[in-house]
Amino acid sequence: MVQGVYVDILLVTNFFVNILLLSLVEAVCGRTKQRWRKVASAFAASLFSLSIFFPPPALGIGAEVTELLFKVLCSLVMVAIAFSWCSLAEFIKEWLVLLTVTMLFYALMGAMQGLFAGAGLFVFDHAIYFHLRTPVFILCLAGAYTLVWSLNRVLRSVCRTDELYRVTLEVDIPMCQEWIGFVDSGNSLSEPFSGSPVVVCSLDVAAKILSPKLLLAVLGEENEESCHVRQIPFSTVSGSGMMPAVRGKRMILSPMQNENPDEKPPETEEVLKGELLVEDFFLAINCNSAEVKSKASMGTSQWQILLSGKLLDRAIPLSKTSVTGKDGILR
Repeated sequence: MVQGVYVDILLVTNFFVNILLLSLVEAVCGRTKQRWRKVASAFAASLFSLSIFFPPPALGIGAEVTELLFKVLCSLVMVAIAFSWCSLAEFIKEWLVLLTVTMLFYALMGAMQGLFAGAGLFVFDHAIYFHLRTPVFILCLAGAYTLVWSLNRVLRSVCRTDELYRVTLEVDIPMCQEWIGFVDSGNSLSEPFSGSPVVVCSLDVAAKILSPKLLLAVLGEENEESCHVRQIPFSTVSGSGMMPAVRGKRMILSPMQNENPDEKPPETEEVLKGELLVEDFFLAINCNSAEVKSKASMGTSQWQILLSGKLLDRAIPLSKTSVTGKDGILR
């Protein structure tokens, strides 16, 4: 069987498929979005598809084994380019997730071949060929990503357990004061433009975290800090509205496991290893302090900051970064 292949269509098709696969890995592994790295990885991987025009190198181990090794190398390069290095274990996890979603995608295409045989899709010699118009193909990819992304969000919201964390965060002034944060599985707030997760605190807490000018800007006063204030839409059983929010610089989370919130735990090696770093978030201020305090008192312990599961998805181990929180100061 002879199949004509156009280089431009081959590269564009592989590029969009790679974007889809890397986006799924990013969502499943909870990695912070790094669009330029993802685009660079997808482009590099699409160049690997040109290998179909060249004969396999003679390595003396068989054509099939050579092809397998080449594909493994390609997948490793994709992960290395797409995601910043955290640890070997995290790298292997991301690589295995990439292999899994790739095999699921190939299996899905193989299953669809039986349904749409002769109608624009067929699988031949470990390759998937599409006879679809480009807009239709892009819409199909977008639909597939939306479906998997939605299922991932539902599973995360169902499986997430409520937890308490010790929180040290910095917005516009250096801070070393600790707060108690509560992970609420119902908090799915995000900044509309960037998609960054949103944590919520009362006005009393914000007054101790923000500089005076930024606090006044949050309260509605026009000054040079007003441009840093965003409005976050929210909806609860008691109503909906907008909350002012500002972008945070960094946050350190330390899990609280069967400890008294009023007592600071010793900084043992195990505790320090469990600390997490988040550098992509917004701090929203609920000016109705009575409402926040009322909700905080519903739990077994008092807390001051409402966290979200999405925030933890973007956290990385503090021990794998150059930032240290051992002395309580964010650098």
